[in-house]
Amino acid sequence: MGRVAGPLNLDPDALVREILAELTPEKTLPPALARVPPARWQHGVRLAGLGKAAVEQVEVTRDWFTDRGIPIHGTLAVTKHGYGTGDRSFPVIHAAHPICDETSRAAAAALRRFAEETPGGAAFVLCLSGGGSALAAEPRPPFTFEQKIAAFRQLVDGGASIAETNLIRREMSAFKNGGLRIACGERPVVTLITVDVPHPYRDEPYPGVFGVVASGPTIHEKLDPEAIGSTARKWLDPALAAAVVEQLDDPARERGQQRLADACHPDDEVELVASWMQVESRSYAILARLGLRPIALGQAFDEPLESGLEKHLELLRVNLERGDFDAQISTGEMPSRVLGSGKGGRNSEFVVRMARALFLENRLALDDATLDRITVLSLATDGGDGPTDAAGGWLNRAALRRGLDAGADLERSLANSDTLTFLEACGTAFRTGPTATNLMDLHVVALC
Repeated sequence: MGRVAGPLNLDPDALVREILAELTPEKTLPPALARVPPARWQHGVRLAGLGKAAVEQVEVTRDWFTDRGIPIHGTLAVTKHGYGTGDRSFPVIHAAHPICDETSRAAAAALRRFAEETPGGAAFVLCLSGGGSALAAEPRPPFTFEQKIAAFRQLVDGGASIAETNLIRREMSAFKNGGLRIACGERPVVTLITVDVPHPYRDEPYPGVFGVVASGPTIHEKLDPEAIGSTARKWLDPALAAAVVEQLDDPARERGQQRLADACHPDDEVELVASWMQVESRSYAILARLGLRPIALGQAFDEPLESGLEKHLELLRVNLERGDFDAQISTGEMPSRVLGSGKGGRNSEFVVRMARALFLENRLALDDATLDRITVLSLATDGGDGPTDAAGGWLNRAALRRGLDAGADLERSLANSDTLTFLEACGTAFRTGPTATNLMDLHVVALC
């Protein structure tokens, strides 16, 4: 569709609702299930879910099996506190996220028992989505549970990437990197993965990405000791880094890794449910239907927010000079360092930093007419932007001015990791609630 005549009145809240409606389990799961050979279900299934989207994904998958007369030998879902609420006809375990605690350890034990009780011949089916690393946690000796919690806190607060974070979590876990697969024994395993991590290929994620989602409880990947050591030394305090590095040459570690590798059968099914590509393509289509001319950046950003922001500004400059576009779309996860005790996450911080660069600093030297057309938004597709109850937010020049006139302090919000409070003062925070999906973050810069 070409550009409509006259300015568009973009409603950011309505836009994100429409995008999220296209990414629900009802839309994304059936095609993945249909790709599994029907013979895999001939002796029935035992169905589990782990992650922020677990409850809704299990419901959709269970209904799909029921409609086809496939026996279901038990159902269980593990999700985050406050997610998947309401009456359910199957057990739901709620556990801690983003930092694991004793509820996470109990959830891991429950999932292990559930998998062990899969009837012979039946397939163990796991709906896996982001958040599972914290929701089900079990330390691997010689690590303690306290060390595992401390490591994750240091990785997150320091701004480590999701790949770096999950590398250490897999190394310190008895449940991840194929640990749950051991409990399934000789039974066939089908993992339906909603990928919430960046990957560089547009056609499909490379196999190693599957082991990163929820740290791969049913998927084993040989971990590189050198990468583990360098990551530990980069992000962890000296004592904890030493504890990780010192055990890398322990023969017991090598035996454990081999046991994990042996447990994962070559004929295990792994099906991609959705990833950043669906976020990008659905957002593109919706913006086009609104009469905008979108440009998708075609990559999932996996780098610190500071450098990611600079790339977004440069790409916006190039696209503005080239013309023939009204919206720039990107996805990814750009972690931000925790600098204070305020309310904020990487999405709200992206919006505030972009607004400062565009509207206050005018880094791209744009005229007033262009600046008045720009809206910046950033959305956590799972509905939770870091440790907040918001999903990100949006700003344009008028909304920013409204917040500043009301006394909101932009610089203080950035210095105290309090960017959600700033967006609330502007009246532009997204609050979607849990969305039943988890496909990284969406960033849009629209001119309308």
